[in-house]
Amino acid sequence: IEDVCLSDIEKYKLCIFLNQFEVGEKFRARIRELQQKGVYVLWIFAPDYANNGKPSVQNVSEITGMNTVDSTASHGALDGFTSGLSSPFFSIKDSNARTIATFEDSSVAIAQSGKTFYCASTFIPTKYLKQILDIVGIYRYSDENKVYTYPTDNALGVYNATDSDAVINVKENGVYTDKITDEKFVATDNKLVLPKRDMRAYLLVKE
Repeated sequence: IEDVCLSDIEKYKLCIFLNQFEVGEKFRARIRELQQKGVYVLWIFAPDYANNGKPSVQNVSEITGMNTVDSTASHGALDGFTSGLSSPFFSIKDSNARTIATFEDSSVAIAQSGKTFYCASTFIPTKYLKQILDIVGIYRYSDENKVYTYPTDNALGVYNATDSDAVINVKENGVYTDKITDEKFVATDNKLVLPKRDMRAYLLVKE
């Protein structure tokens, strides 16, 4: 969480916080400042739940801006995933929040309020993370759950963990060279097809 104090963090559209069971006031203030400048925040599981060593679901409600409730009973699976942790189990109970996903028992698992997203599960399924990225306006290079992309200013890294060809989205059509093998691939309609091969990694540079 210390990274929120870096000067260049403002260039990012979304900050994701995992396992932040305690969030100091310094970081709270900085996060509020970032959100006022247009940055979105995604909290996962129990943000600030154990502030000063005193567990309280009210802390979660305050930092997410969404009324959160806890329970000793599990809410069931979230898109097939069931947490291995014991209670407390969290859910969102806020009529003003935008529901993105629900648990098996229909209680709200993921929701949005303003520039804050909150996932009450220990894990956020890929399809819901993609939905959040779309809401925020972040370009997605891959629509496949097991095709991983690593964009930089000068290149695009890809790792294909599927058993088929990988199709990725690109912002520009044209010829892309894989700097690992020197193979060339042509993008059309802003799609680039990378044939399945033994070498699953690609380092693509547009010519």
